Order: sequence, then structure tokens, then C-alpha cells
Amino acid sequence: MFCTRTTILLAAIALATPAAAQLPRTQVQRNSSNPSASSSASANRWLRQLANDLDHLQEDLLFERGKFPQGLQEQIDQVAQAVAHFQTVQAQRGDPAHLQRDFQEMDEQIHELVNNLEKTGDSWLRRQASRIRYSDEQLHYALRPQTAPPGASPRELLVRQAHLLETTARDLRELAARVNRRDGSLDEAIREFDEHAEHFHGVVEKGADAEHLRKDFQDVDDAWHQVVELLNRSSYIYYLRSAAQDVNRVHNQVHELVSGHHDPVVETPAVPPQRRRPAIQFEIPGIGRFQIPQ
Repeated sequence: MFCTRTTILLAAIALATPAAAQLPRTQVQRNSSNPSASSSASANRWLRQLANDLDHLQEDLLFERGKFPQGLQEQIDQVAQAVAHFQTVQAQRGDPAHLQRDFQEMDEQIHELVNNLEKTGDSWLRRQASRIRYSDEQLHYALRPQTAPPGASPRELLVRQAHLLETTARDLRELAARVNRRDGSLDEAIREFDEHAEHFHGVVEKGADAEHLRKDFQDVDDAWHQVVELLNRSSYIYYLRSAAQDVNRVHNQVHELVSGHHDPVVETPAVPPQRRRPAIQFEIPGIGRFQIPQ
């Protein structure tokens, strides 16, 4: 146990940046001289993560779980092959229509696998489904708009991200309820954020106008800032912070979509950011405070 925690902390220090040196995420994006290269690097990162998620699922099913639903192993293998094929297509940077077609085929297979994992009623398999869905949605976000089907509404990206925000908020709430026994105020803040995220997803699904979206997301944003503030002030374990970072990444992406600082999902001028984007931090006594990387 000691070695495991030490390894996690050392890895965190190696990847993290001193908190004082961080720029707001929107400012980092404005300073980027090559957005296309950044998008490609992000897509490659999430493709690798997606492949790793599937590899670990296959390995755990074979060596740890024993019996599993009939046909699941074959389905996972087919999805893994589709991901490997798309990695090749993405690296070749060839015909955009080819990229779009192969992504849609892979994406559909992933969604079918995730749905099947969730239907099993096995809590362990549902957690695997959440990890795979997260990587897939991050890949989808990174590859926009190259992979959007013809005639697709830009708002469809917001729908997917709002759904992901709701599911990651629920996962964080369930995790905190299991492991947090020291901070009732943090539990309450996470609960409130989860409820706002669920409401916001419903508003997006119903096709609310731009003003309605901004107003309701402001509640989400306020609630999440409160969670991050409490979490960063606490002496809580790194694991919960790492899980919160998954939520934070999606939250900031939704903020960009709603505010107009990224893709024109909402047909209104960009609204200047009023405050820094929230960032998950941790402190190692005697060493310093660090920000978990995006």
C-alpha cells in the first residue's frame, strides 16, 4: 500500500505544474500558436487511453473476474480492433471522409459495448463502461468538427458533453459517499453540483435557447467552483482529486461551448470569462502545491 501511494504521488509531481505557474485554460488556448497540432495531440492521447481501457478490461475479465456475459469477450475484441484501425487512419491524415466514416463506425461499436456493460447489472462492469465512455467522449471532443456527420447540428456536441458532465458528476458523488468520512461540507457541495449538472443536461436535451443555457450553466459553474475550493483546501487523498479532475475537464469544456469561447454551439458573441477556470490542486508538505494537469 505504501509503495502504491508513493508511486502515485511521485507520478503526480512529475506531471503536475506548480499552482502559481498556471494560466487560465482559456488563456492557454488563446496563446496556442498551433490549435490543429494541439487537437491532434489530444486525439492521439485519448485514442491511446481508449485502447488501454479496452486492454485492461479484457485482461481483468480473463484473469480476475472469471465468468462474464456470453459474447462479451468477442465484442470487446471487435471494438479494440476498430480502435486500432482508427489509430492507423488518424495517423495517416488522409481523406477526411474516410476519417469521418471510420470514426462513426468505431463510435457506434463503443456505444453498443458501453450499453451492454451497463445492462449487466454488475457494478464493476458499469465502472469499466464509465471509463470507456469518458475516453470516447474526450476523443469525440478532440476531433470535432472533422468527425461530425453531414448536416449535424453543432449543438449535438454540447448534448454529448452535458450528458458526460452529468454522469461524471454522479460518479464523483458516489465515490465521495464511499470514501469521504471527514468533510460533510464537501459531500454536500458535490451533491449540489450533481443536481445542477443533471438539471443542465435536461435543459440542453430540450433545446433551450442561448440565454437559458448560460443562466442554468452559471448555477453549475458556481456549484463546481465551490466543490473545487473545498477540495483544494482539504487534506484529502489524491485519488478523489484525480477523479474530480475528470469532472473538471468536462466542466471546462462545457463552459467553453456555452460561453462561445470555442465552437459556435450557441449563436451568440463570446462572453468574456469573469474568473479563472477551476483547477484541481494538491499539496505535499515541505515540497509545495501542484495543479493536476489537464
